[in-house]
Amino acid sequence: MKDKLKKMLAQKQQKRSDLLARSQASEDVKELRSINTEIEAVNEEIGTLQKMLDDLSEKLDDESKSKEEDERSADPEFKGAESRAAAVPGMPGQAQVIGTYGAGSEMRGNQDIFKQIEARAADLIAGKAVSFSAEEMRALEQRTTTIGGGTLVVPKHQSSTLNPSFNEISGVINQVNSISLPGGDTYTKGYEINIGEGDYTTETGNYTESDPTFGYVDIVKAKITVYSEITDEVKKLPAVDYAAYVSAAIMNMLRKKISKEIFVGAGGANKLKGILTSTTPLTNDIDIAAIDANTLTKIVFGYGGDVDVEGGCTLYINKLTLQAFAEIRGNDSKPVYRITMDGNTGTIGYVDGSLTVPYTLTSALTSFAATAEDAFFGVYGNPMMYELTMFSGVEILESRDFKFRSGQIAYRGAVWAGGSPAAYKGFARLKKNAVV
Repeated sequence: MKDKLKKMLAQKQQKRSDLLARSQASEDVKELRSINTEIEAVNEEIGTLQKMLDDLSEKLDDESKSKEEDERSADPEFKGAESRAAAVPGMPGQAQVIGTYGAGSEMRGNQDIFKQIEARAADLIAGKAVSFSAEEMRALEQRTTTIGGGTLVVPKHQSSTLNPSFNEISGVINQVNSISLPGGDTYTKGYEINIGEGDYTTETGNYTESDPTFGYVDIVKAKITVYSEITDEVKKLPAVDYAAYVSAAIMNMLRKKISKEIFVGAGGANKLKGILTSTTPLTNDIDIAAIDANTLTKIVFGYGGDVDVEGGCTLYINKLTLQAFAEIRGNDSKPVYRITMDGNTGTIGYVDGSLTVPYTLTSALTSFAATAEDAFFGVYGNPMMYELTMFSGVEILESRDFKFRSGQIAYRGAVWAGGSPAAYKGFARLKKNAVV
């Protein structure tokens, strides 16, 4: 029975993969809707089969343990060992665990973190404001919460599963240089502009004066907040899963805002400073007249100093701009660029392999086609040259009063953060300019 269920589950998972592949290749709206309906049905079937398989595995495990205990109880040597253990001073008649081998410090550390999270969840349920540390947030990100199967009932949905929406958070937030300064107000970051240069001197002449030049950027804290409402059925989850669900809902909305502000933040009081709003010496501009076979070359060689072709850089563009690269054809009508895709990241390079760079998509930038003349459509540079400073953990507060009648729980979250480009010409802004 178990093997049969596994086989059926594998078939359904393969069917879902095939449907997802079809949806990615399709551009017809009606077909996409039909495929999404099929995916929902298959997801529900997968959830049912998985639950049946889990229940059967649990039943078989219980039967196996019961059988093993019966066999051990019938064994004369086991009974004798049990009696001898009872006769030893300080030892109870039942077996006790005196050590666990193979449990590393990471496991013990995670157990401590989840104990802290359980305490946070208890405070949250009690209506107190809580603050999750960076370590706790990383642990919660690895935690998955199942919706359906009686664990979490979602009102106004016939399906027992809730399919996630398309990703709306750019990967740039995971790529920049993030530092934690809890309790701080401002942060000053220094950067080098040039190293100076020596020169000829006569035998009795004075040494050439040449000093390196430095610059500084001040990063000030800004308060970013979010408000959300969640069904009160969340309260039925175990403490850690409850905390994971609530924190994920709040964190994703905060992360979405910060990932956009990294590019377009206005700077100044209570604002992150974005790459596009920063000026020299933190950025330089590269003029691009059109997306063509030479565009990638212009971007890569237009960035950095006069000596090195810099590595470790990423191209940040809109999804439709990536499409424009993909549509470029050579004289032989074959694609000029080879593009790999993995969610909102991947690589873009020439088909002949002469040049390849990573890219990350973001909705904070407009497509090249929709960008006005002399406006920016992309960014190129090393993401570690952007300093994202976290001045606090994420504070979450719950209220059950506002929508008591409809069974909704209101949550608000807040975090103090700051950010700015923090290197001399660390990023190149790509400007649409017909006259280059």
